[in-house]
Amino acid sequence: MPPRWRTVEAGEARCQEGDIVETEVHDVIERIYAAGSERTRWNDLFEAIPELSGGEAANMLVARPKTAAMTVLSPRTDATFVDAFFTEWWSHDPTHARTLSAPVGQGVTRADTGRESFLKSRFHNEL
Repeated sequence: MPPRWRTVEAGEARCQEGDIVETEVHDVIERIYAAGSERTRWNDLFEAIPELSGGEAANMLVARPKTAAMTVLSPRTDATFVDAFFTEWWSHDPTHARTLSAPVGQGVTRADTGRESFLKSRFHNEL
């Protein structure tokens, strides 16, 4: 499914079939606040994000560098895949070191390690 976000040109109708409408965005924002205040609501939020964006899944990885513990929230991902990620594949992810060293609240993207580097990695090609 292609993303439903698009640029609206001057004079163009602002909403077409399949476009994201304001109420859908507000719904996800409400779910963010609900998840922040009640941790049992995180799965609900991570189900809504891909619905809004047209993606396959939304994931959250919490890394605790002091204890080397990691937690993943990925309600649409097969549990065996998540297990394989933590037992083997995380160490091959070129963004892993950058994720652990990023300041609190700063997101990490593939651009931080370079797209070409990521595409050539064992993590990308074998996982």
